[in-house]
Amino acid sequence: MPARWNDLFDRNLLDAIREFARWQDGTLILEEDGVLLVAGGTEFPIGFSNCAARTDPDIDPAKVIERAEEFFKPQGRGFTVWVREHVDADIEAHLKQRGLKSRSEAPWMFLTKRLLTSAAPDGAQVRITSAAADLPIIRSIIAESFGPTGTPSEETDQMFAHPRRVFSPVTRFALATVNGEPAATAMVLLTGGMGGIYWVGTKPEFARRGLGTLCTVAVANAAFDLGKPMVGLHATPMGQPVYERMGFEPSPSGHRWYVKGP
Repeated sequence: MPARWNDLFDRNLLDAIREFARWQDGTLILEEDGVLLVAGGTEFPIGFSNCAARTDPDIDPAKVIERAEEFFKPQGRGFTVWVREHVDADIEAHLKQRGLKSRSEAPWMFLTKRLLTSAAPDGAQVRITSAAADLPIIRSIIAESFGPTGTPSEETDQMFAHPRRVFSPVTRFALATVNGEPAATAMVLLTGGMGGIYWVGTKPEFARRGLGTLCTVAVANAAFDLGKPMVGLHATPMGQPVYERMGFEPSPSGHRWYVKGP
């Protein structure tokens, strides 16, 4: 994998943090001196809503955490520290010295060419959408998909509340239905020189029918159709074999989340 792919992943991930912050009401965003800080509309401390990321790899890791603590202390919130393997090893070592442990990890995977589209199961349809009426449907799928992993409904309600923010020139969403019933979704963020796939979810009652795969293929191919040279995603260790079967290749890097309590 060309080394520059990691740079594209970095840029897209940081853009995702900024973009998802803008989608929410009441979000505080501070980006200065090589650190990106986001306090979202909810107090959920894991993931995108309340988080810190280093944008300049030369900033001392202790300074990154110090600034994050200063930012979140008045709000009484915990926060996630994003650690990318290829640039944030010093931050990870600093966090471990402070006794923190990784709460989640995601290997990065990438594509450099379009994927073949498989036939949809009987009664299933997959389409790219930016219709305002579809956003509550997409929100409900994501809530049911990510709820069991610990993401509260308040988080998804905040994140996917405003069609004019969510549907934009840099986003594409796929929606799968089965006999008209909402079933699965995926999105791609078209920034940082690539397409980054996020929020792949399937309602539990429609699991194991390949609908999440069809949505992922749809948004990946949409990115290639728009001229992106590479499409990537952040897989869970459990999901990695699924994406490999689809044609995604593993990257040497990935990211982990460290969560600092209030």
